[in-house]
Amino acid sequence: MPPHLEIRRAGYYWRRRLPRSLRDRRIHASGAPEEKKPKKEFFCFSLRLHVLSDAKILARRLTEMSDLVFAADAEAMMAIAPEIQVRMLESLARFEIEAFERARSVAGPRSPDAAAMDLRREEALQTTLRQALYLGDREVARHPLRHVADHLGLALDESDDGWTALAYEATKVLLDVSLERARRQQGLYDQPSIFFRRAVETAGGRDAAPSPPPTAAAVAPATFAMTDPAPAPLPAAPVASAEVVAPEAPATTSPVTQEEPVQAAEPSTNVGGSLSNTTSLTPTVVPAGLERPEGYDERAWQQARIIARPPRILVDRSLLSKESRAVLEKQRGITLVEAINLYFELLSWGYRAPFSQDQKRKKIPEKLKSATVEERLNEDHRGKLRLALDFWPSVIGDEPVDEVSVEELNDALERFWGVPANHGRSAKERGKYNLLEKIEKADAAEAQLDKDIAAAEARGAGAEEIDKMRLNGHKPRISVTTFIKHGRVLRAIGEMLWDMLSDVSAYGTDLRFS
Repeated sequence: MPPHLEIRRAGYYWRRRLPRSLRDRRIHASGAPEEKKPKKEFFCFSLRLHVLSDAKILARRLTEMSDLVFAADAEAMMAIAPEIQVRMLESLARFEIEAFERARSVAGPRSPDAAAMDLRREEALQTTLRQALYLGDREVARHPLRHVADHLGLALDESDDGWTALAYEATKVLLDVSLERARRQQGLYDQPSIFFRRAVETAGGRDAAPSPPPTAAAVAPATFAMTDPAPAPLPAAPVASAEVVAPEAPATTSPVTQEEPVQAAEPSTNVGGSLSNTTSLTPTVVPAGLERPEGYDERAWQQARIIARPPRILVDRSLLSKESRAVLEKQRGITLVEAINLYFELLSWGYRAPFSQDQKRKKIPEKLKSATVEERLNEDHRGKLRLALDFWPSVIGDEPVDEVSVEELNDALERFWGVPANHGRSAKERGKYNLLEKIEKADAAEAQLDKDIAAAEARGAGAEEIDKMRLNGHKPRISVTTFIKHGRVLRAIGEMLWDMLSDVSAYGTDLRFS
C-alpha cells in the first residue's frame, strides 16, 4: 500500500498529517484559545474508489502534490534570509555607535568619577553579554532586534528557527559595540577622524615636494586585505634601495594606515626588495577577483597582503596532526582539501566557530584522544566530512582557496542540487561510485525516462500508464534541508580560514566563500 492510503467501508481514503508549521499558522489565524488547540491535524479525502490499482495512482498524485506544497512552505519559512540578517546586524551596530557619538557630542563636561562610572557600566554590560553567550541566553538581544526591525520596517518572526541564530549574532554585535564604546570613551579610535584624513589628503595633493622614501619595511594598504575591495585610490608603491634598507636589519611591521601620506617620486617595480625578509612565503597565490596594483609584482603583492592580514591562530597546535600543523604554517595557498581536513580535525578536538576568539574546547574522552579524526567525530560530522571530500574538490578542484572565484562556487552549488537522495546510506554504494558518477547516472536515467514516456505517448498510451512510468522511473534528488546543511559546511570552512588567517578585528568578516 502506498503511504497515506487507507481502506474504509466507504472505499479508499487519502489521509496525511498537517505539518506543525501549517497547523500552528492556521490555528493562530482562526483565533482559537490555547487550550483548544489540537495536537495533530490531518488532510483527509475520500477517493471515491474501490479499485486498489486506481486508488494507488491517485494516492501517489496527492502525495506528490502535498510534498510540493509542504516543501514550498518549508522554504518560505526557512531561517531568516542571510541578507536580512546582515542588514539587521549592521544596522544594529551602526545605530548604537551613532547614538553614542551623538550623545557624547552634545553632552557637557563630566567629572572623573562620572567618567569612571561610565566605564564600569560598560564593563558590567560586557560581563552580562559574555554570560549570555556562555549560557546561550538570547533574551538580551530580543528588544534591540525588535527596535531595529521596526526602524527598518521588517517583520521579524521570533518563532522561526533563524531568529535564534540572529539573536546569537546580535549578542556578539552588542558585545563588540560595548567594547568600542569603552575605547571611545577613553579617546581611543582605530583611525583619525574623517576631517583630519581629508585635510591631510588635500594638503598632500598640493604639496609639490616629494616625501622621503620610507626607512622601514613597507606595510600594504588596507585595500589588499579585502576579498571584494572597494574602488579606493591606492598609495604609490614603496621604493626600495640598498642604501635605504639595510640587509642585516630585521623586518618589522608598523601600524601605518592607508590614509598616511606616503608618497614616492615614481613607482618602482622593485617592490620585493623592501618586503623580502618580512615573512616566509608559500608559492605565490593570486586571489580571485583582485587586481594587482601598479608597481607590484605578484610576489611582492602577496607579501604585502600577508603583512596587512597576519595569521591569528588561537588553537592548540600540539593536538593537531603533522599535516594540519603544516597547513597552519602557510600564510597563503591552503588548498580546498587541506582546508576541509583542518576544519573537521578542529571539530574533532572540540573547537567550534568563531575561530577568531579564544575558546574552551569541548571535553574529549580519554580513549578518543589517540583515535583518528573520523572516530572522534559524531555520525553527522562524519557524513559531512565524507561528502565534503568526495564532492567539492571534484567539482571545484583541489586549488588554493584564495583562487576560488564566486562563479566557481555558484557552479558547484548548482551542481550539488543534482545529487541523488539517499546517496550516502550504503557503504558499499559509496565505495562503488563517487557523487559525480551518481549524478551522471541519475541524469541518464531521467533522460531515458523522458524518451520512454515520449515513445509511450507516441503509441497512444493513456494517462494512467504514463503516471506509472513517471512514478516508477523518477530519481529523487537531495532535499532543501540536505542542500543547506552541506552548503553551510563549505561556508563554515571559509569562515574558519578568514578567522584564523587574517586580522578580523581590523578588516571584518565579509567572506564570500559560500
